[in-house]
Amino acid sequence: GLIDVENFFVKGHYFTSPQKINSESLLYPIPEKNLHGLGVHSTYDFDGKLKFGPDSMTTLKLDYSFNSDRLEIMKGAVKKIFPNIDISLLKPDYCGIRPKIKVNDSLYTDFWIKKPLPDYIEFLGIESPGLTAAPAIANMALSLL
Repeated sequence: GLIDVENFFVKGHYFTSPQKINSESLLYPIPEKNLHGLGVHSTYDFDGKLKFGPDSMTTLKLDYSFNSDRLEIMKGAVKKIFPNIDISLLKPDYCGIRPKIKVNDSLYTDFWIKKPLPDYIEFLGIESPGLTAAPAIANMALSLL
């Protein structure tokens, strides 16, 4: 059932800030059309440190080195979420690689959940918010079996 499905990788960078903001929840922008992800958003780590990211950069290899020049590209997205943030305080935090899929040469941004054969289910493209969606995905899998 995996006809015309292709894997590719997207690298994402996160920047951190020591600033305090008046928001206790995560803020997500409306995703732009043909974006490789949800767009740059705010998040907190377990220590309560504010982060912005990830950006989306297609890559051909698993390279986890941090490209600090990505901040210039992300400044506009960060300022859109928090216009009063001091961009000069943003520092590189970490980056990661997330798998993506293309179906028939088109970017596929949703979960791919198909049952092409009896007693077999394919799960592709399950990325963030895959963990959040895990109970619903499990229910769907049970309904397919």
